Amino acid sequence: MENIIFSTAPELANAIRGKQVSALEVLEAHIAQIASHHSKLNAIVTIDESAATATYTSQPARILLR
Repeated sequence: MENIIFSTAPELANAIRGKQVSALEVLEAHIAQIASHHSKLNAIVTIDESAATATYTSQPARILLR
């Protein structure tokens, strides 16, 4: 999937459902985007990458868009 970062939530949900991308890939792409821009923008107060990854690992991604 191209441009995970700039995809809409419905586009990401469809891509995850269609197995074009995994929820973990989406999570990692967003974390990488934050890391690459945070020093310039300082827009994120707190990011807990380990908790986000642990949540993904302990609870399989559920997309409930209708």
